[in-house]
Amino acid sequence: MKKIFVLTSIILFVFSSNILAQPTALSTTNITNTTAELNWDDSPCAGGAVTVQYKVSGTSWPGTVINGANSPEIITGLIANSSYEWRTKCSGSGNPWSTESFSTTALISGCTDPLACNYDPAASIDDGSCSMPGCTNVLA
Repeated sequence: MKKIFVLTSIILFVFSSNILAQPTALSTTNITNTTAELNWDDSPCAGGAVTVQYKVSGTSWPGTVINGANSPEIITGLIANSSYEWRTKCSGSGNPWSTESFSTTALISGCTDPLACNYDPAASIDDGSCSMPGCTNVLA
C-alpha cells in the first residue's frame, strides 16, 4: 500500500509541476516606435514550447498569438507612443500566463542623417532639415 501511495504521489507531483510551469524572467528590450524584443526564460517549459500573445493595453485578449515562440521574439508593426501588454505560457491548455507590459517610443521629427551638422540621434522621422557640411550653393 505504501508503494502505491508513493508512486501515486510522484506521478501527481510531476504532472502538477508540468501543468503549473510557466516561463520566467520576462523582460522587454530594444523598444522603438514600431518594434520591441520580448525575452523570457523557457527552461521550466517541457521542451521549451512557448505561446506568446501581445495586444494594445485596454483591448481584449488574445490579441496577436505566436505559437512556438522563441526568446527573444521581435515583434513589429506596433503603434508609436502606445502601451502594450504581452503574456507567455508554456504550451498546453492548463498552464498559467506570465504577463509583462511596455510602451513604444514617440515619433520624433528631425535630421536622421549622421553626416549632417544638425543630426539628431533621437529623431525617428527625417523632416528634411538636414544641413550638410561644405558647399551651400544648391545649384553647384
